[in-house]
Amino acid sequence: MKIIDENGRLWGKISVIDLLVIAVVLVMALALYVKNVRLNADQKPVSGEPAQTITIQVRAEAQKNYIFNSLHVGDEIWDADHFDGKNVLGVITAIEVENNPGTALTGLTDGTVERIPIEGTVDMLITIESSATLEGRTYTVNDEYRVGVNSKRNYSTLLTKFIGTVMDVY
Repeated sequence: MKIIDENGRLWGKISVIDLLVIAVVLVMALALYVKNVRLNADQKPVSGEPAQTITIQVRAEAQKNYIFNSLHVGDEIWDADHFDGKNVLGVITAIEVENNPGTALTGLTDGTVERIPIEGTVDMLITIESSATLEGRTYTVNDEYRVGVNSKRNYSTLLTKFIGTVMDVY
């Protein structure tokens, strides 16, 4: 019996071209497996450090009074843009009023920028206690949420939402 017959089939059953297509598909599947499973496991930084308690201070400027009144020490807080439904960012441990009335940067008609008071608002400093790992110089909460100073985020609790800027992490 011939290995390749007159129709170009191996042992009369499968075409050489079909065999090449199957080989290419198998090689591509192996490449995707290596890329997505093996390399992603290797890319996750291993800090060697256990999770530690950190404190995050967030400033929320010119927030309506009802937002301030709806925040309470002990409330769980999360970033509305990165919340998966189960992992919170942390727990509020302190809420301070920095300015009453609150202030906002406003461009004036002469081209300058000035911080002006806005009635019916407050500037708040919210302190959040969280559990994070240290990777290099960056704290990571819940193995995916990186906390950085000067990052502006959309925060939520069960009762309210507000925009705040991370002022300090320690």
